[in-house]
Amino acid sequence: MRLLYCDSGFSSKEVDYMYAAEYKAAKQQFIPTSLISFEALKKGNVEAALRRVKPYEEKGTAIYRGWMLTPNQYEMLYTALLEKKIELINNPSEYKFCHYLPESYEVIKDFTPKTTFKKLTTPFKS
Repeated sequence: MRLLYCDSGFSSKEVDYMYAAEYKAAKQQFIPTSLISFEALKKGNVEAALRRVKPYEEKGTAIYRGWMLTPNQYEMLYTALLEKKIELINNPSEYKFCHYLPESYEVIKDFTPKTTFKKLTTPFKS
């Protein structure tokens, strides 16, 4: 199991400051980690985003510990990691279900405030 963290944005060799304590704790426990570029991923440049992620020799799993991604960005990350024999523990459908309220509202509606959804007047690119 590997933990994937976003880099600082200023240095591809440093973790984002919001995850620094967790990253340090993982390193102290000898948990494998890798840094990815959130900025490159947001721009759709998945190759640049994952340039510091070494592939597994045999299929392995990972957990993404970073900033929210759109479903399309997450799917792009998921697919590119599979090419490195790394499978995130949540597939793109599971990620979308957990991170976008309209997807999971029916399951949690008894435990959350009443919510109304409206269609966007301008297209939203996910």
